[in-house]
Amino acid sequence: MQAHDLHQGQGEVQCLKDPLKLELSLSWFVEDVELALIRAGHGLMRFDRRPASELDAALRAYVDSHVQWRCGAAKARLQWLGHEVDKAEVRAGAQQQVHLFFELLAPENAQGPQTLQLDALMEIFADQHHLITLRTESGRSTLRFDAKSRQRRLAVPVK
Repeated sequence: MQAHDLHQGQGEVQCLKDPLKLELSLSWFVEDVELALIRAGHGLMRFDRRPASELDAALRAYVDSHVQWRCGAAKARLQWLGHEVDKAEVRAGAQQQVHLFFELLAPENAQGPQTLQLDALMEIFADQHHLITLRTESGRSTLRFDAKSRQRRLAVPVK
């Protein structure tokens, strides 16, 4: 199943210091996410037919396995904030998007090199990529994640 030719996610990551965490917002095509949730074993999860609480549980589990921040060997803890689906009328040919909001809380005594892994939807679409704007105290940069580059090193100051 391929509903569209472009498989690109977008998002923002904001690094906050006290407490040390990453705030993330990601935007993906609804049809792609529905297919990913089916393939991940969550059953038919249609955004227009399921309660938000069921969708949030499935989305949280999916994101937890496909978006990870590591400080050395320690994995950050996911704090799910919710999701929002575009409600505005979709233009002809445009795809509806879902926006995911969550935080990754730094592990206690975070040490070692930091990496951010983002491989969501890549198990379905070989050409899937994500363009993420990373904002830190020192400025902003763009990170690209794709099948060849699922992890990126981060230079986020730890405690």
